[in-house]
Amino acid sequence: MRILTCNCDHTFEADLKDLVNLDDDPQQLTALASGDFMSATCPACGTILKPEFPLRLVWPSHNVEYFVIPEWDSVEPEDSDAYPKNVEILVGYPELADRVAVIQANLNPMAVEALKYYLLLKASEAAPDASATVWFHARTDGYLEFHLHGLREGEAAITRIPSSVYERTLTDYSANPDSEPFISLRKGSYLSVRNLMEPA
Repeated sequence: MRILTCNCDHTFEADLKDLVNLDDDPQQLTALASGDFMSATCPACGTILKPEFPLRLVWPSHNVEYFVIPEWDSVEPEDSDAYPKNVEILVGYPELADRVAVIQANLNPMAVEALKYYLLLKASEAAPDASATVWFHARTDGYLEFHLHGLREGEAAITRIPSSVYERTLTDYSANPDSEPFISLRKGSYLSVRNLMEPA
């Protein structure tokens, strides 16, 4: 249980866990996809709160374990002394939802993060002053669909990349894992396009 305080100043208890097992609780897959993951409704005013707390997520059937740190955490993800050893780190629930969707689609996270990097490079050429983010959405009909945010206020651009491009990227990674951009996409236990796109 967590103690939450709403914007209406009402304080209440919410059943927000610090450990989620997706095999035991598959409804969390739907919650992740919809953006309702770990949300709580204020009983006083009905506002839906979406706080972020440190969270361990396991998915034994997919050999997956993640430790999710909140977006607001001041400790760098690659700071291995601050987080559990030998566990993949993710930052924020949106990144968790993205990674779970990648695993569900039976894709390689490194290859997907590389594709995100290429998409963000193109986005920065088209809109140099924009602060864009990109999220994997789904794999359908021979394409990987990504959603780009931040190019225009309040809008998301949908980009579809042929699966063949993903396969080539995966082949490149398998043949040359220490080449760019792959080697810079990972810092310690943290694999993310943010490692290349955010200022040092």
